[in-house]
Amino acid sequence: MALITCPECGKDVSDKAVECPHCKAILKEPDKKICVECGNELEEGTEICPKCGCPTAEHENDKLIDNVAGTKENLLNNKKKIKVAAWGIVVVILIIIIAIMGTRAKKASDAKKEEEKARISEEYLINLYDATSKILSGATRAEKAGGLIHDVWYNTIFEKKDITTDAYTRSNGYFLNDFNDALSNLFGDSSF
Repeated sequence: MALITCPECGKDVSDKAVECPHCKAILKEPDKKICVECGNELEEGTEICPKCGCPTAEHENDKLIDNVAGTKENLLNNKKKIKVAAWGIVVVILIIIIAIMGTRAKKASDAKKEEEKARISEEYLINLYDATSKILSGATRAEKAGGLIHDVWYNTIFEKKDITTDAYTRSNGYFLNDFNDALSNLFGDSSF
């Protein structure tokens, strides 16, 4: 850009200035608007060429400015939408993570409960087996003891010799007269 001297006030102004900014003197005629499509001369403020219908460059610039402003507004709205969507995704991911962790914790808790149930059940079965064994063992010993009592009583009354009862029924080599004495001998035996 070059500077020229204003012919009216003598001050320096741009060689592209239409009027002097100091004294408002007209330095050159404003450029006439010409249609870029057909070359028709356009009046000031005309937005569309009356001859061919082509929009003027200023009108196109205004549309571009409006589009840029709209695009800028759309970009800001889109950024807001993206932020909201991103936060929504983060929240959904957090909910999924919490749900997964809760499910795993519940599964672990359920597994622990099942292990405890299995341990208690196994312990119960062991105790039941032990109690059953003791009951059966005691019943077997009681049956043998009852059988021996019966045999001692029977063999004393009927004077029947038997290796298992002779120690109680024939203490002197002879049968005892009273079966109560034979039973006393049996009950007095510490091994019985």
